[in-house]
Amino acid sequence: MASLIWSRDLLVRRARHAALCLMVATVAGAQRAPKPAAGALPAAALALPGPDSASRIAEPRVAQVATYRHDAPQAIGVYVTDPDASWMSLARGLEAAGIPFDVTTDWKRATSHAVVLVYPTISGRVVPAEGLQALAAHPRNGGTVIASELLGGGLESLFGVDSIRPSGTRRTVAFTDSAAGAWGLASERERTAPVGSRVTGRSGLAIIGTNGYAAPTATVLARFDDGTAAVTHRAVGTGHAWIVGVDLGALLHLGYDNREDGVARAYVNTFEPTLDVLLGVIGAAWRQGEPAAVARGTVPWGRAIAVSLTHDVDFSQDWPHALDFARMAARHGARSTFFVQTKYVRDFNDKVFYDREAIAAIRALDSLGMEIASHSVAHARTFRTFPVGTGTERFPDYRPFVKDLKTVTGGSVLGELRVSRWLLEQAMGNGHRVMSFRPGVLANPFALPQALEATGYAQSSTMTANNALTHRPFRLSYDRAGAAESEIWEFPVAIEDEEKPPMLQRVDRAIALARDVMRYHGTLTVLIHPTESTGKLQFADSLLSALGDSAWVAPLGAMGRWWAARTAVEVAATRTGATATVTLVPRAAVEGFALEVPAGWQLLPSEGVTQRGRMIVVAALAGEQRLSFRVSGAP
Repeated sequence: MASLIWSRDLLVRRARHAALCLMVATVAGAQRAPKPAAGALPAAALALPGPDSASRIAEPRVAQVATYRHDAPQAIGVYVTDPDASWMSLARGLEAAGIPFDVTTDWKRATSHAVVLVYPTISGRVVPAEGLQALAAHPRNGGTVIASELLGGGLESLFGVDSIRPSGTRRTVAFTDSAAGAWGLASERERTAPVGSRVTGRSGLAIIGTNGYAAPTATVLARFDDGTAAVTHRAVGTGHAWIVGVDLGALLHLGYDNREDGVARAYVNTFEPTLDVLLGVIGAAWRQGEPAAVARGTVPWGRAIAVSLTHDVDFSQDWPHALDFARMAARHGARSTFFVQTKYVRDFNDKVFYDREAIAAIRALDSLGMEIASHSVAHARTFRTFPVGTGTERFPDYRPFVKDLKTVTGGSVLGELRVSRWLLEQAMGNGHRVMSFRPGVLANPFALPQALEATGYAQSSTMTANNALTHRPFRLSYDRAGAAESEIWEFPVAIEDEEKPPMLQRVDRAIALARDVMRYHGTLTVLIHPTESTGKLQFADSLLSALGDSAWVAPLGAMGRWWAARTAVEVAATRTGATATVTLVPRAAVEGFALEVPAGWQLLPSEGVTQRGRMIVVAALAGEQRLSFRVSGAP
């Protein structure tokens, strides 16, 4: 992985083949890939030449506001006042959190919802006079307005502020004791959230806009590091006016598109819930102001946490241990994902190991119910700078050659994706499809999202949860630019094995991290290289045993399918007095679909639907379904 590649474990693996690597590099020369190495399988023994069809990257689908229009009556009305702002990333964040939203540039449509989020700016320049009047009247009529940047328009008194200080240098948001208690912010990493780079003296750092306020007549719930108010609330009659002074769309873009630079407090293996906390503030304001605040769940079957054990098979001696990990998972009734490097060229990294033994192991893993996924052909650290390629790369002619840490010849992004996928699918046969990808050392080229789509993948695990600033899955964007859509779901790595101390000494830390992630009903993706079957295996066994029935354990492919289907379910909720109704319309069948309903809602009997507290689980959702509730404590 990017910042931990020179760990003790990896150095040992390099040392085992140092002499061979030097010999191959010397013979091959700097610019020429070698002929197939002695001992490499003939092409026909590995697979047929292929793939035959070309891969073509589509033109970017630039996000349109109309695409994100949703008629759910309980949705937040997201009123976009600048179409060039990072509103698509804001929509991606709400989508991941399960909060329904209706994006519009029409203030009339926005104020038809009980809760309105104005993004990014309220001012007389971007909001017409009638719109300003409607926003001012909304809380007085019992509604809620959430603002970020308040630049005039005469609404200062509504929000209880008298001045604003924009800045691009603030670094943290710290919540008050009362806010932390009310929202369950149990750890210091939740109570103080980073929103800007901690690094100084470098250009190109992660900088987002923040707006600090003086709020003499509002309740201050969080402050920036310069003391100005970051989150405020003011009751207005029976309604509410909130300010969240962070450009949340811009911050979501930095995290989701792997562009943060020094915002995260660590690279991996620690809790970094910045985006989850700030989306939670939006969620709290929505639940306060919307009487039918029904949200999509973020873990199948309403479990507390989703867990995916993943294994990077990128070393010639991994196969016996990989099978040990698979058998361990099977004993827990679980399935894991094995990211397999299809290494058929001997080079600086290792000898050829995509051979008969590999194919036999792949088939054995598949027979145990494990997911086989791609871990590239070359496993090159420089993959992030590879050319995109032609989309016609085929085995066995595609031969990327890693000469040393910085020099790779013959490689391309599309080649790494399409050829590795082809070989793995040929190895499994029976129409099996490879749908998940992870690059070596998490090297992440900007073209990867659209290249994944072009080559038939559906999900990736290409960054760490810390760098993503979230412990939930999310959708990527074209060129990682936050402006054009991608259907690829990202499952960032939360725990990996290359950090010291060894994994077996980190079991308690890992369990504690999982407990933290549970508070956000998040996903814990674990990366373990199967280089041995002792300490690492015991770690994984202990983690699964400790989490037990609180966790839904599944391979990334199953998680990706669930998230895609879950997100496409239309959820419409209404409440009238002591009764409420939720209508579900899926685009595709989904099992274990989960909903979170307001406190006091009691499900009336419905076949295949269960309730546990505020969590509703529909065992099998295949067509339109209507759920009815009795609301206790209703006037």
